[in-house]
Amino acid sequence: MTPLVSVITPCYRQGHFLSHALDSVLTQSVGDLEMIVVDDGSPDDTSRVAMRYMARDPRVRYVVQPNRGLAGARNAGLALATGAFVVCLDADDQLLPDALRTGMASLEQDPAAVYTRGRFEVIDRDGRLIGHGADTQSASDDEYELLLRDNPIWLPAAVMFRRAAFDSITPFDSRADAAADLELYLRLARVHRVTRHAGMVAQYRRHGHNMSMNPTVMAPAILKVLEAQRQYTERNVRWRAAQRYAIREWESRHLIPMMRKAVRDLVHGSPQAMTTGFKLIAGRGPGAVAHALVRRVRSPRGRATNRELGPASGAA
Repeated sequence: MTPLVSVITPCYRQGHFLSHALDSVLTQSVGDLEMIVVDDGSPDDTSRVAMRYMARDPRVRYVVQPNRGLAGARNAGLALATGAFVVCLDADDQLLPDALRTGMASLEQDPAAVYTRGRFEVIDRDGRLIGHGADTQSASDDEYELLLRDNPIWLPAAVMFRRAAFDSITPFDSRADAAADLELYLRLARVHRVTRHAGMVAQYRRHGHNMSMNPTVMAPAILKVLEAQRQYTERNVRWRAAQRYAIREWESRHLIPMMRKAVRDLVHGSPQAMTTGFKLIAGRGPGAVAHALVRRVRSPRGRATNRELGPASGAA
């Protein structure tokens, strides 16, 4: 039988968390599902964990491929997915017990929406609750503007898609690197109806090696995606203002710290990290660096927004 929901879980060097992700899916209040684990050339025990679960639960599917990165792994899972609804759950994160039921109910209430998003908790390496993501509710109904200004999603598992949304488009764009999920949300929200709900549906695990907490990875990727929206934002004053605000926020929060880190890397002889930092700084130009310095001086210390790396305000 065709499952109602497909959950896609790429895994690369996260085999030690994979069992928690699997358990969180297989114990959902909605049992009509499939979980597709995509082993993205992981050198750890991902295969052993996935095959153990597959042997005892026919809803688990497992596929191995050479390392193609997160976007490529998600796309491999999407190519196999047969459910009417899709959730992308990273291997180090978890779903809460009613996540799938809540997402489907939201989409059923809005048949035109291509995706819905909910709220999430933040847990530590051992699964202890340490905070919450920002509230998804907003006075604005313009999802594209919200995504541009201050991406409220952060956690992919908080989103449920209609599988049909991918029938005529390229799903995750590997050229967007670490920001492929934001690029997809923007692409969909710009031309389709989307919705959101207040349900708590997922848990983001902070463990010290999260890609979303690494500015040398995230800042260049996010800025690249935001800059690429210029061809669309020029036609809308609010969109253009949101885009400019977001770019300046990313520059002010990360260009100066990255410049300092690049100098430290140079002093300590770490060429790879140094090159990454200087490459971003050079790409943004001296004007952006100067502007970032001014904004950091003027901004109140400790002010937290979604522009911080990782899940946003409220996340400890």
